Amino acid sequence: MVVPARARDLGPNSSSTPIHLEFALAPRDPVALQNFLGSLYDPASPRYHDFLSPGEFGPVFGASPATVAAVTSQLEDIGLHPGQVNTNDLMIPVSTTVGDAERALGVSIHDYRLTDGRIAYANQTAPQVPSSIAPAITAIVGLSDVAIAKTQILGAPLPASTSTTSVATASAYLSSATSATSPACVGAQSSGGYTAEQLASAYDFDSGAYTNGLFGQGETIALYELEPFSSTDVNTFESCYGIHTTVRKVPVDGGAGTGTGSGESTLDIDTAIELAPDATVDVYEAPNNGGSGPLDEYAQIANDDTAEVVSTSWGLCEADLGASGAQAEEAIFMQMATQGQSVFAAAGDSGSEDCYQGPGSSTALAVDDPGSDPYVTSVGGTTLSLTPAGFRSSETVWNDQATQSGSGGGGISTLWSMPKWQTAKGIIQGLSSNSDCGAPAGSYCREVPDVSAVADPYDGFGIYFAQQWTSVGGTSGATPLWAAAVALADQACAATVPANASGLVNSALYSHANDLFDVTSGNNDYTGTNNGAYPARAGYDMASGLGTPTAAIFKAGVLCKSRGSTVTSPSSPASAPTVSSPAPPTATGHGYWLIGSDGGVFSFGDATYQGSVPADNIHINNIIAAMPTPF
Repeated sequence: MVVPARARDLGPNSSSTPIHLEFALAPRDPVALQNFLGSLYDPASPRYHDFLSPGEFGPVFGASPATVAAVTSQLEDIGLHPGQVNTNDLMIPVSTTVGDAERALGVSIHDYRLTDGRIAYANQTAPQVPSSIAPAITAIVGLSDVAIAKTQILGAPLPASTSTTSVATASAYLSSATSATSPACVGAQSSGGYTAEQLASAYDFDSGAYTNGLFGQGETIALYELEPFSSTDVNTFESCYGIHTTVRKVPVDGGAGTGTGSGESTLDIDTAIELAPDATVDVYEAPNNGGSGPLDEYAQIANDDTAEVVSTSWGLCEADLGASGAQAEEAIFMQMATQGQSVFAAAGDSGSEDCYQGPGSSTALAVDDPGSDPYVTSVGGTTLSLTPAGFRSSETVWNDQATQSGSGGGGISTLWSMPKWQTAKGIIQGLSSNSDCGAPAGSYCREVPDVSAVADPYDGFGIYFAQQWTSVGGTSGATPLWAAAVALADQACAATVPANASGLVNSALYSHANDLFDVTSGNNDYTGTNNGAYPARAGYDMASGLGTPTAAIFKAGVLCKSRGSTVTSPSSPASAPTVSSPAPPTATGHGYWLIGSDGGVFSFGDATYQGSVPADNIHINNIIAAMPTPF
């Protein structure tokens, strides 16, 4: 673990201190996993959006039983006592003491006083494990708690009464509880932040989703939290809007304690339920201990596999997390992608200098984890302006450099190469780089954010926190807003045949870039020390990504599956699922062959499969001919 230069070494930690470690394992065949994900999100592939079912990932792509047994045995031999391997076969837990961990792993763990006064511990040297199992272990998480995930929430810089925003009246789900005359909602309207109606109007939830009956019914949003929240606060917020969203706490590693927290959890919950009121919201909570808790929470969300959409507003600048910690996370995000789970992460509130508010307070260009991971959708921040009727009039990149209240994160990853879906025409520009992440010649590094939404706290999100209405901002609000939008899109997808979810939306978003609202002004050089990096421009940029939501994203077939597929179940744990072979083209069976305008042949009823996609797996449009098969 890298300890900040200005941290004060306080000497060795007590050898009797309990410590919990996670030994992160590499997938058994990373190439097969990447190839499977490539086909899973390729619309031209027969495997397109044929996601794995709950419990399938571990036996197919997790570490092999032989690897798990070898690692477990070797850890026992060096004096550690591992627990049961995680159900995704990617993590082995170890509960021990500092002294036993030091002896087993050849490290010395010291206490440090950080510049913010917090006392943290960290290993002074890299841990050592037997060479026979070293290639199987990607990270040992828990030897340090220096890097604490930070929220991307900012408080309102102005009192609620000074807000100049108007109350929109165009929302399609206005009820007596949300109308302008409702006493219960006076607090929300005077909070100083945008109301549900204003957000719904600005981002076309009204016209694109609500008017089509999409409120999130049947969908589940998982909120990743590292702090508690007050159920009383949430209930009051629901009463204001007349909604009855199911909100459930899911504790991980003992949960996050009690109390109201900083407001991060409350912001995430309020934003999700006000925009997707009929969805179920599962609030996962783990201790923000800088150790294994944050990683364990991601693993729990993936292994439960009950949420179609995941939102996290917690992160670290890449330098503070480190490459090994990022690799441990990525295996879990890849698992989520194979299962059809969409993951959204805040891009950060320190502009293009994401480490500025971290332990090192650096003004160097940097981006935020986990949003920088290629299997996550990074959400940047904007300043939103409304018309008097409450509709969007303009958006610019959020950058309150003058008041130092924050700026939307974005820039170039130092850990990840640019994924294939981001190499689309217009993405690579003069500011793109292959040196930051050490990408091979001719390729580039991952760029963020992918998309954006309102984050400026001068308007902010009206929430009910600590028994009062208030306004908060940050990419913490933009992220659950996008999660809610995709939950509604998933509801539209659920009406397709077969029912499906959006999954990793990045490829679809970049393919439909013209369907988003393009933000073309401003930059996110928060400290003013990086020559205006990065400026907004027409098309993609590293300040606002592809842009902000419009009605188009709620249409079935934009983010979700628009064609069928035929995939057999995985038969070999060492390989990716395989595509079934078409039957010989013989005219037998009882049914019809349907010919589409694209020349594809589709079987219907008992007609023999002819090399295209069976009709019971797809909505067929533009049929130009139908031929009965012989009886």
